[in-house]
Amino acid sequence: MYDTGDEEGSILVPFGSYYGELEFTTFYKGLVCEPFDWLYLDPQTFGDLAIENGLNFEIIGKGENYDFLAKLTFI
Repeated sequence: MYDTGDEEGSILVPFGSYYGELEFTTFYKGLVCEPFDWLYLDPQTFGDLAIENGLNFEIIGKGENYDFLAKLTFI
């Protein structure tokens, strides 16, 4: 279960941040982990950054909710 801080499950993302930059905190049976950074990248941004950094980028699978599986290889 994800605790987003409100009843509807929505979260607020501050302006100026990339919309895929999030901070997660997980909870399990009364235990709480330290917050950690998580990044969701859209395929275009991911591909552009990969190429800029000397990697090939290939989408090898797509899901129904804008999710995808990508393959990174050295050029």
